Amino acid sequence: MQMTKEQKLIQEFEKYIQSNDIESIYNHLPRFLKTYQKLSRRMDRILNQTDKQQLDMLKLKEKVEDRNNKINLLLNSIGQGFLSFDQDMKIESEYSKEAYILLNQDIYNKNIVQILYPDDKEKQEFVEQTLKNILGQDFAKQEILLSLLDNEFFINNKYLNVEYKVLDDKHFMMIITDITETKQMAKKVQQEQQILKMAVNVVTSTDQFLEIKDDFTTLCNKIDDFKTLDTIKSLQREIHTFKGLFAQKDLVFIVEKLHDFESYIQKSIKNNKIELYIIELTSNEILSWLDQDIEILKDILGEDFFTHGNYMSIKKDRLSKLYDDVATYIKTKNETMLDTIQTEVQQLQYHCIDIYFNPYKTMIVELANRLDKLINPPVFDIQEIYLSDKYKVFFNSLVHIFRNGIDHGIEDIETRYELNKPLEATISCKVFQEDNTLKIIIEDDGRGIDIQNIKQKAIEKEIYSSKVIDLLSEDDILMTIFHDNFSTRETISDISGRGVGLASVLEELKKLNGSIKIENRFQYGLKFIFSLPLNSDHKSNEYDFLNNLQKEQLNILKMI
Repeated sequence: MQMTKEQKLIQEFEKYIQSNDIESIYNHLPRFLKTYQKLSRRMDRILNQTDKQQLDMLKLKEKVEDRNNKINLLLNSIGQGFLSFDQDMKIESEYSKEAYILLNQDIYNKNIVQILYPDDKEKQEFVEQTLKNILGQDFAKQEILLSLLDNEFFINNKYLNVEYKVLDDKHFMMIITDITETKQMAKKVQQEQQILKMAVNVVTSTDQFLEIKDDFTTLCNKIDDFKTLDTIKSLQREIHTFKGLFAQKDLVFIVEKLHDFESYIQKSIKNNKIELYIIELTSNEILSWLDQDIEILKDILGEDFFTHGNYMSIKKDRLSKLYDDVATYIKTKNETMLDTIQTEVQQLQYHCIDIYFNPYKTMIVELANRLDKLINPPVFDIQEIYLSDKYKVFFNSLVHIFRNGIDHGIEDIETRYELNKPLEATISCKVFQEDNTLKIIIEDDGRGIDIQNIKQKAIEKEIYSSKVIDLLSEDDILMTIFHDNFSTRETISDISGRGVGLASVLEELKKLNGSIKIENRFQYGLKFIFSLPLNSDHKSNEYDFLNNLQKEQLNILKMI
């Protein structure tokens, strides 16, 4: 006997199931459901016909029910949830057992949008309206509108993937897949990759990491000294810098905890009252945040790795030069050689400054990737200069310059395209000695600084009045970005937004009697030029940003 179309469809569907051809099941399932709906409507018409026709209808009904049972059996064995709903978002009676299990409720006649977004009225309205707009559109428009809808949900402690199908001009089908195991596996892989990155970054800059660790320990041991309103801002700057440094090394736990700690500090400053959380916080508790990352590193690198701090790496050519100079002195008894030898011996305990700058190269690339910004490999030109530890804190504070440059300065690809700029941004850093001065030039070709935006924010934050700011020079207005708690960001992230980072740079620069110049080209780039005296007795004769700015403000106020 010749097979009917319905029988052929069932047989074809069974083949897909047996061969585990999920893609074909997805593609042909709407056709099966449409066939089932046609058969149902046909039965309704038969019921109104003659007794003989009714008898035939009963036989057909038995066949349909049998085929329906087969379809349900097949759908329930796939391990995915299937349901259909109408233009009013009401779930119809035809749904698979797995849909009931995944959504964990009796779903018949329930609103599918309310199930997906139980506590978000705004989202419910958007999704419902979008789905209604899909009906009656051509296939291309349907696909575009469907792409606007979320396809991942967290329901009943499970991650669910949702796929929509348009059945006809009044009905939709939904396919629900439990992706919890996949998500958990992806999260585990991501965690392992993060741990590997952390280990690699720490190993490739061991000396700097151990110094940061020791400096952080020193700060923690003095934490009680910062629990006053007079010292809390200094603590804020310190914590913000350490957060940036540990993030640069891809440490996980300590960065999150320091970010939360910053929120309590900022709240204390805002309310002019030290939060109880800070008062009760102990040095051991803060150190325990770092210990969690340290334990992970010990498992990978071994206990002996952390004894590295007792040693220093010294280049062979430095020792060779010292040996040659000593030999020359022994032969010639030239007294002037003693000063040279003394300086060389003293500098053996100093690090080359590239130990502080080289890690920024990796950080720049990784942060740009995280923020979906396209950049060329950073260009770093660092002279081999050996300096005492007094410059270390300032070099570490420069993490905020680089992070802000990527987050605030470098535009996204679309914006750079609209501005007719190279899609790949450029960031460079040059460090060199000029006479008795250390020069650090950090430059990018990003958006630069919008002076009008800075002026507006400065007035909003009551740093200046509108009368005063109109009388300031552009250089003085640019220096506003170094003001405590100044930020052009409306929201706070783990990267920027608190207005603390650049204030930390300024604070450390002051301690070294350094100076800064900003060259701003709005929409085309920004350049920071730092000058630090290499003689401890040297007082900078260049532009002293803080004192000059304060004097200008006093003069302006007198004029007003």
